[in-house]
Amino acid sequence: LARAGNTMLALELFERVKREGMNPTVFTFASLIKCFANNGDWKQALLLLEDMRISGVEPNLVIYNSCISACEQAGRLDVAQNLFNELEVLKIRPDVITYSALISTCEKAGEWRQALAYLEALKSSKLKVNEVAYNAAIAACGRGYQWRKAIDLLRELSDTEGLKPDVYSYSSAIAACERSQRWQDAVDLLEEMIQKGLIPNVVCFSSAISACSKAGQWEFAMKLLQRLRDGQGLTPDLIAFNACITGCARSLQWEKALELFDEMVKCGISPDVITFNSLINACARASKTEQALSLLKKMESSGITPNIISYNSAISSCNEVQQAESLLVRMRERGIEPNTITFNSLISVCAREKNWQRALELFGAVPKADIITFNSCMSACAKGDQWNLIEELFGKMKRMGLKPDEITFSLAIVASEQTGDWACAVSRLSEMKANGFTPNLMCYTSAINACTNARELDKVFELEQDMSVSGIEPGAALKWDLGRLREDFLVSRHNENS
Repeated sequence: LARAGNTMLALELFERVKREGMNPTVFTFASLIKCFANNGDWKQALLLLEDMRISGVEPNLVIYNSCISACEQAGRLDVAQNLFNELEVLKIRPDVITYSALISTCEKAGEWRQALAYLEALKSSKLKVNEVAYNAAIAACGRGYQWRKAIDLLRELSDTEGLKPDVYSYSSAIAACERSQRWQDAVDLLEEMIQKGLIPNVVCFSSAISACSKAGQWEFAMKLLQRLRDGQGLTPDLIAFNACITGCARSLQWEKALELFDEMVKCGISPDVITFNSLINACARASKTEQALSLLKKMESSGITPNIISYNSAISSCNEVQQAESLLVRMRERGIEPNTITFNSLISVCAREKNWQRALELFGAVPKADIITFNSCMSACAKGDQWNLIEELFGKMKRMGLKPDEITFSLAIVASEQTGDWACAVSRLSEMKANGFTPNLMCYTSAINACTNARELDKVFELEQDMSVSGIEPGAALKWDLGRLREDFLVSRHNENS
């Protein structure tokens, strides 16, 4: 029963045997513990281990290895380490299976350093290291974003006599590069394993595709997808398609993303919430409102429940406030509460429609305003010529402890120009530089215009010099204005001296 996976029935039979006075043997316990270990039920496995001790049955290494394996699936490194320490107390020598299970547990727990420590302990023992231990250590490094260490272990495995990297070795190393956004290394490893006669599986390709997508290499990702299908004769899975679609979305290739969607449906692969979210995001980033809303509707009709990411992306695609707010109503009807990103998207739509009044109303409803909230609201006020409100928002943001970014400073400097506050414009420009940002031409132009209007010519020429030192070339109009001001200034000085 245990081998067949009928754990509860096997446990009932085990308890009945005990009640009838029959003593279970070490083999009985081993079979039952292994069964629970395979199901990841580490608590039940440990209860049976304790039951063994109470029954006077001496647990052996096989029993402990099964219990450690049970902890591996649950990522309970603390419990696995306690079991490992018990082996030393009982003078039971661990084997390569023990160490491999421990290293895998470290991977699941995200403890790559501990995984390497156990690998070193295994190498220092008289036991023969196998590929399983190395693969587990490579996977642990990948989970810990240690791509270089993962590749080093792969090389070490290749150089170890009697051992050869397998598909899982490369798969784990490629996944490590993917997690650390090392797309070129991921692709190189894929090529390397093919050259060594190993046939990459879908997981290898999916990881490499994802690495390319994250790095904005959408065309390379598309080539890998095609190669997976045509060159290797494999059917891309949902992960591969989603990675490719996400890459297209990030690179504003919304049409390519939709083509991939049609292709995956033809392959018989059902899209999931990630697929639709990536597609809606692709259309939203390309300002394709109709397509984004159509996908949201298709998502609902396909039986896939949209989440907050789905609605936030759809809202950000809208060009009309009324359209965006209707989506807000729909998401609330579904029991989804809007978050800061939702309101930021709504306020951005208000900015596009120059509806600064509604933007301010929504601003008051934001759960926790961030820098994007303020920038979006300030942008809406700028489009509505509400320059004093921008100054108020800038001050409020700083009082909340939020740090302005380039967009915030740019809007604040323009607002100071429009309100005729040259000193404030110059101060904002200096503050912007002090915060590590390089003012662009628009910032300098606004500050110079503010000083020009106030006839603060010394400050104008000071800003011109500062702009030159920063390597920013004035536009034709600004250059002409500065030349005219310099001539007027020289004439004025000459008249004064005369």
